[in-house]
Formats: sequence, structure tokens, C-alpha cells
Amino acid sequence: MGVVDDMRIKAGKHFLKKQGKGSRKIQACNWDTAKNIGIIYKIDDERSLKHVKWYIREVKKKYGQRHMIALGYSDEKVAPPYVSHGLEADYFVKKELNWFGKPNSKAVDSFVEKPFDLLIDFTDYDCVPLRFVLEKSKAKFKVGKYAKSNEPYYDLLIAIENDDLNHYMELIDKYIGMIKV
Repeated sequence: MGVVDDMRIKAGKHFLKKQGKGSRKIQACNWDTAKNIGIIYKIDDERSLKHVKWYIREVKKKYGQRHMIALGYSDEKVAPPYVSHGLEADYFVKKELNWFGKPNSKAVDSFVEKPFDLLIDFTDYDCVPLRFVLEKSKAKFKVGKYAKSNEPYYDLLIAIENDDLNHYMELIDKYIGMIKV
């Protein structure tokens, strides 16, 4: 990353802090009570996209979920050939960001307006464009990976010892399943 990219990320983080918290009512849920689930993730490669799609199929099969939507972000200027817009998955790309990383995309606007019962964040680091999505989302219960810097953003933080996505997905299943509502 260059100096300009570093400046853009710092500016994006500044605007995120300045933007402040939106008003939403936090309401914990489990797999039985979550009727609408959103997932956000970074599209690093075709494998990461397939992994998220696999997870959606598994959750639907295991818990009988019907309404799940994933929103991915690709750091490319144009969409990679293996992504597509669809009913259960959408994406946005770097060219749909303003100078400091805030998304300006119909896919994002549509996603954040959905009243998800549960929003799961699969990003494993501070991705400014997806932070804007997370902040703007009206989801009732937001789940993400534990880091001190993540505390203001999520309602449930899950600590993992390594960056293994499979392990994180197992922990999400376990802890969301343990919630009593």
C-alpha cells in the first residue's frame, strides 16, 4: 500500500468515528429466532467466495434458514469474473467507493436497508468499506471477530486464535446456537 492509500484509510476511519452510531434496537437472537440473516465479507479470491456460499448452504440445511443474503467487497476496480449479482449474494468494488472508502453502490444501499435479525461479518481485519456497511446496517444483532478495535461495532465478539475461517464459522454456529432468547 502506498502513502495515498494509507491516507485514504485514515480518512475513512476518521469519517466512521465522526459518523457516529445509528439508532437501532439491539436484540439478541439464535438460529431459531433469526429469520433474516446478512453476511458481509471481503472477496479475496474465488476460494473465499465459494467458502461463503458453502457456509450459506450449510446454515440453510442445518438450521432451516430461508432468508440469507451475502454482500462481498472486492478491492479490484472491476468485478472479478467469478462474482455475479444474485438473490442471495451481491457485491461492490473499489470503483464504487468515494475517496475515503465509503461505498456508493445500489447493492450496498439495498443491503443496509434490510432489517436483518442477524448480521455476520467474516472480515478478519479492519476493512473500511465494509465498516461503513456494518455501521449503516439496521441489523438487530451484529457478530464479528474479537479485537479491541472491534468492540464499538459488534454486539457479539468471537475470539479466535488464528485466522482460520472454518474455525471461525464453527464458533459462530456454536455461540449463536447457545443464545437463549
